[in-house]
Amino acid sequence: MLDDLERNVDQTDSKVNNGILRLHKFLRDSEEKCSGWWIVIMIVLVALPLAIILV
Repeated sequence: MLDDLERNVDQTDSKVNNGILRLHKFLRDSEEKCSGWWIVIMIVLVALPLAIILV
């Protein structure tokens, strides 16, 4: 049971890391500073519920 949980957590961590890498690439490619801040805000808004769920 714990092995399944650990595997699911690892998969979720991998997906979150991939998403963050794609968002970082988008931020680098973005030319407007304002849109970059919106992406940062959205990352925080997505990370908070994820952290609450996993804790």
